[in-house]
Amino acid sequence: MAAAAHQVAPAAVAWARAAVDGNTEAMSNLGVLMVQTGFPDIARTWWMQAADSGNTDAMHNLGAFLFRQGDTAGARTWWTRAATGGHTFALSGPAQLLDQLGERAEAARWRSRLARDENAPGI
Repeated sequence: MAAAAHQVAPAAVAWARAAVDGNTEAMSNLGVLMVQTGFPDIARTWWMQAADSGNTDAMHNLGAFLFRQGDTAGARTWWTRAATGGHTFALSGPAQLLDQLGERAEAARWRSRLARDENAPGI
């Protein structure tokens, strides 16, 4: 509720407590908040911990973060793991990356998978 009300400090405290207790959703959310408030290294740490624990939101966020950092191999790994784990939005990440790498046929396979996903936004 604090995050929805743009109350950054209470949201950070609540997510940090839950993250320390092992809540991977809180870890992922805390990562987003850390990027938004200018602490990308802390965000990466929380996303990595949550992603290693199987949180597909964190995998997707970590992939996007690494892509923006120029780490295409890391981005591909995490987006693929997120997509394989059922994260719908992550399906577009590998397609975008593969297009950039010139792997058009493989990118088309990811887009086809995205088009078939009934939960995909705007499809």
